[in-house]
Amino acid sequence: MVNKSVWGGLKLSQSPRVVLALLPCLGLVLPACGSRGSFERKPAAQAEGTGAVPDGAACPEPTQVLAGISYACGDGSVRQGTLTPPNVAACQSDGEVGCLATTTYRAADTTVLASKVVSTASVAGVAGTYTPDFPDAGNVRSSDTVNGAAGTLADCSTDGATNCTIPSSGSIKAADTANFTGWDIRKKRNQSTGSVLTFAGLQGQNKTCRNRANAGTFDNTTLPAVAGLDFFDTIDDFVSYMVSLPGQIPAWTMISGIDYGADFACGGIYATGSTATENTGADASLAHDANGNWQDLTPGIVPGGAPSSTNAANGCNATDKHCVFRELISGLMVTEISALGYNWTGAITYCNNLGEDGGAVTSPIPVIGGESYSDWRLPTQKELMQLAVASIKGLNQTAALRTNFGNVDAYTFWSSSSASYSTTNAWNVYLSEGATNDAGKTGTYRAVCVR
Repeated sequence: MVNKSVWGGLKLSQSPRVVLALLPCLGLVLPACGSRGSFERKPAAQAEGTGAVPDGAACPEPTQVLAGISYACGDGSVRQGTLTPPNVAACQSDGEVGCLATTTYRAADTTVLASKVVSTASVAGVAGTYTPDFPDAGNVRSSDTVNGAAGTLADCSTDGATNCTIPSSGSIKAADTANFTGWDIRKKRNQSTGSVLTFAGLQGQNKTCRNRANAGTFDNTTLPAVAGLDFFDTIDDFVSYMVSLPGQIPAWTMISGIDYGADFACGGIYATGSTATENTGADASLAHDANGNWQDLTPGIVPGGAPSSTNAANGCNATDKHCVFRELISGLMVTEISALGYNWTGAITYCNNLGEDGGAVTSPIPVIGGESYSDWRLPTQKELMQLAVASIKGLNQTAALRTNFGNVDAYTFWSSSSASYSTTNAWNVYLSEGATNDAGKTGTYRAVCVR
């Protein structure tokens, strides 16, 4: 047996029989084989196409026959081959040539190899030219290494953190903040001290409303009350006691050492639209505060024209047919006070038909942001009471607002809720004081509409 090799332009087989069969290709004519390892003399007529040496043909030299092979010549002599093929070594290194390919060092077509190999390496002796786009260390986790560089992207460990990786376990989770705001998160637990609560990095703004105190109206000094503002000096929202106070939230609740103003005070007007600079209506002169729980959504409109979210007349003003506010704690939208009084059925009809003309819905009421709504209704008793708790009286902070929205102090308002013990009666609410009573449905009261 011999190794595969190339010798004199002839590829040698591991089988001596194959090699002998190929020797005629070198211009040699051999006698026909009689037995393995020897040749048998054949007549010329029988030798054609067999590789046998015809009578009179030259006998191959031993140097042309593989060593270990015996053969007979036409003259009757027997010769022994002495040919030893070159010993081709197995490839031992990348890019080597003239060696025997192995499973470790395979033959490689290097025609387009360079562009497939990174520039810091070589394959089959070909230097790479490909430059990979490795990520920045800041985009690789700190526990991983890419291209020899350790990542610096840390796991998120605090609420609201960004540019970090959410760990696979623990309390830190990804939060979709597209559909909620700080008003969907409680601002504080029911206490005056302590930090503001946060979720997904958003500070809570929703709060429990408390009555305000005004030392000029009442200062209870009977124990456990003490001189100066405390919980025992709080009053309702009726008449001028609130109107005469500054419009900014922190000034409204000033219970020193107990209440921290904006954390529990309600009634302020939040910035109209998306920025405070859009406040150009009746509430424009107020000091708008992010803690205010009423938002003026009244767009600047021209009668018969389209609503605009950037019109200079944004905000509840005399040119608007309908002022619209959102109470941010409950999420209710509220329209201005009806110009007329109605019985209970009439109040329900008024809100149901509320539109641009105040009668049948001919054009839904627009709000800042481009939306328009026609699904207004009379609020339930508890929704009306929530408006009182949220200090709807705050919408009377200026003379213009008292005119354009309506005077909250002046009226009692129908709810859509009937009295369970007498369904001929329904509940109404006096919003300035938060008082609720039932009355016959034939009585006449004002309406605000919600959605």
